[in-house]
Amino acid sequence: MRVYREMAVDTITTSKEEFTGGLSDVRLTLEYMPVSGAISPEVKVTLTGSGGTSTWDVASIPDGYHIKDDFTSVEPGTKIKLEATECIARLRWCETILC
Repeated sequence: MRVYREMAVDTITTSKEEFTGGLSDVRLTLEYMPVSGAISPEVKVTLTGSGGTSTWDVASIPDGYHIKDDFTSVEPGTKIKLEATECIARLRWCETILC
């Protein structure tokens, strides 16, 4: 069975942390969009797993909606930190579980 998971941040809640679970690696999809009037929009994703920590950071984001489909693949137990400045951002994934 596949379970849908999501985490989102905005101008009020600028940072969130989650972890991935399930039985196998998951593929993350990242969506983001600067808010109206943004001067220095930025999105940052930090992944911490058994292989260490990696960070993806994008600044100077042009207006409009952006998507990184199949952004990256991570193993179960990976901690995810999503941060945004002058943006809304969302990470989505599906976990495979047994019920």
